Amino acid sequence: MELSALLPHLPLHTLTRIDCALEGDWRRTVAPIWTPAEGFLGFPDSAISHSHFRPSLELYFHESWLGVRCCTRDGEVWRLDEALAHEVIGQVEAALEG
Repeated sequence: MELSALLPHLPLHTLTRIDCALEGDWRRTVAPIWTPAEGFLGFPDSAISHSHFRPSLELYFHESWLGVRCCTRDGEVWRLDEALAHEVIGQVEAALEG
């Protein structure tokens, strides 16, 4: 399902942040990249690329979360798809504005 089709069904009023990290190494690489109060915070160096783990985003709500793989394959390395990450943030911000 496309994220834009899913957004109207999410409790966006409870969205607290969007994090970026590597699946499989989340605790060591996680960093917030967006909050409602501050907007885009930048990407972490630790979750940009890896040969085995895929960069992903997680949207955190008060009582749930939604994971979104956000990567492309570049040879032997999974890399964060920054354009897609910005698109996700843009869709969230547009949905919040209403």
